[in-house]
Amino acid sequence: MKKTNALVYSILVIFLVIWVVWGLKGRRNLLNNQRFSAGIVTGFLAGGRGSAGVMSINFKFVVKGQYYNGSSGYSDMNLSSANFDSIFKGKTFPVIYDGSNPHNADILITPTFFKHFGVPFPDSLKWVLEYVNEK
Repeated sequence: MKKTNALVYSILVIFLVIWVVWGLKGRRNLLNNQRFSAGIVTGFLAGGRGSAGVMSINFKFVVKGQYYNGSSGYSDMNLSSANFDSIFKGKTFPVIYDGSNPHNADILITPTFFKHFGVPFPDSLKWVLEYVNEK
């Protein structure tokens, strides 16, 4: 029984390590090969059990005539899900994507996300600050 538990835990740890490395590689590629497009917010999903406090913002964008769908995770402590659709759905925001893999993309809405990617927060999006809980 103990050997079975050890094997299960070992497999879980291996998958966790692979998942973290995969995510870090994707983030590094996005930072190293960054390109920009305009994206339209298509909706969101509020976090549920297991992902409380996180909302997934869905968006679409075009690269060289091809349409892509993306999803970015935002903390609902920074961006409230209350009335999200009526405020943000259909609005256009910058999308940062990996030039070698456009499926690796994030939509930039809050100042924190802009800062994370080293991109200045544009004056044209100052209206967003009314709905953002950042300092």
